[in-house]
Amino acid sequence: MKSVLILYNPSSAGGRSEKKRNRIEKKLKKWDIPYEMYVTNSEEDLKKMASRAADEKRDIIAVGGDTTFTFVAHEILKSRFRDEIKFGMIGTGSINDIVRGIGMDNVDNLLSSIKRGLTQKIDVGKVEILPAGEMYYFLGSLGIGLGTTVNKFIENWKEKKIMITKIKPAMEISGFIKGIRGSFSDHKVPIKVKIEWDDRMIERDVTILVFQNTPLYSRSLKLSPDASPYDNILDCAIINTRSLTNTVGLAVSVMRNTQMRRPELEILRSGGFFVTSEKKIDIAIDGEIIEDVNKFRVSLLKRGLTIFQPVEL
Repeated sequence: MKSVLILYNPSSAGGRSEKKRNRIEKKLKKWDIPYEMYVTNSEEDLKKMASRAADEKRDIIAVGGDTTFTFVAHEILKSRFRDEIKFGMIGTGSINDIVRGIGMDNVDNLLSSIKRGLTQKIDVGKVEILPAGEMYYFLGSLGIGLGTTVNKFIENWKEKKIMITKIKPAMEISGFIKGIRGSFSDHKVPIKVKIEWDDRMIERDVTILVFQNTPLYSRSLKLSPDASPYDNILDCAIINTRSLTNTVGLAVSVMRNTQMRRPELEILRSGGFFVTSEKKIDIAIDGEIIEDVNKFRVSLLKRGLTIFQPVEL
């Protein structure tokens, strides 16, 4: 079998990814997988190496978090050789929603697939920012609303309280709560949007709007549990909560898998959607934030990415 290229992001999970490198290399040697490892030093370095590997038609295993996988997949999908490249993921991030949603969270299963040459095609989310026409891809989800406003708040908040957050991980929860409360009090949410799909149109005030290609979102919440990268369908979760308490209550329902009874949640399913916002908004594409967007079209690149098939040993 030919050698695979390992693109290793040591900075995932706040640098904890680096501590798992020896264990992963031992597994590669145990399964007798020929490989070449490159340890990246920045996002730009990761993108550059992924682009070069795609141009060389290398099979790639990305090691890191959800954003790492999206960056590498994006470079593969841009390549004219994308149909000839096989892609694998090893999650060393703090969340790992993408690998779990795809079913690739067991490293031994992944290496077994590589050894046996087993592959499978998955759908990939595609978003076009209008009117510029910029194109992005996502493996997991695309979201607007609290997902972006709270994340931006927490990043700024952590910079001011960096010593506290280092010694008190529970402070993250405090930042999360402050971020939600501030998003409502500063009128960052709800956001008025128009959603068009399959010759239909609705207008909604949304606290969160998520397009899901996999079932897990924002620390493993299953807003739309039927979302799958294998069914040629995008799931659209529309959430309209009005307060911190209301939002936390819905989150508890999601964790208990009783969210479908809640009037704040609405699920649409289609092959594509067109979204217009009255004001400029930020959108999060598997963690990467694109700012100041008014209109975007989201769809699927059906069976667009070849992965090493998740298998049960």
